[in-house]
Amino acid sequence: MKKAIALLLVIIQTVLTGCHHKIVVNGDNVYVRYSINKLDGTRIDDSNCSCAPAINLQNGVNIKVGNRQVIQGWDEALVGMQLQEEKTVLIPPDKGYGSTQPPVGILPNDTLKLWIKVTKIN
Repeated sequence: MKKAIALLLVIIQTVLTGCHHKIVVNGDNVYVRYSINKLDGTRIDDSNCSCAPAINLQNGVNIKVGNRQVIQGWDEALVGMQLQEEKTVLIPPDKGYGSTQPPVGILPNDTLKLWIKVTKIN
């Protein structure tokens, strides 16, 4: 008999500056700065890439939380964050790209390291 194991996000670090009362919830539009790396440190993507179409150079990328614009682990990491909060999380394959055909530079079943900073909450 096989047992399913649910993999969780692993929060490595959270940095909160100031006292902000607005908490990110599903359905919020947020702007974030981010970087996504493989565990070996290889950079996959980041908000400093001026070629990304949805990038606002001051605030980062706009995401509607819970709307599947980003991988599941990224959506889950955003919920509960506050303005100007930074978080680094490990995203397991089942909350990332899994065994499907991932974007260039990511292998099937890769665990990803995501750094995000919430710069604006609408």
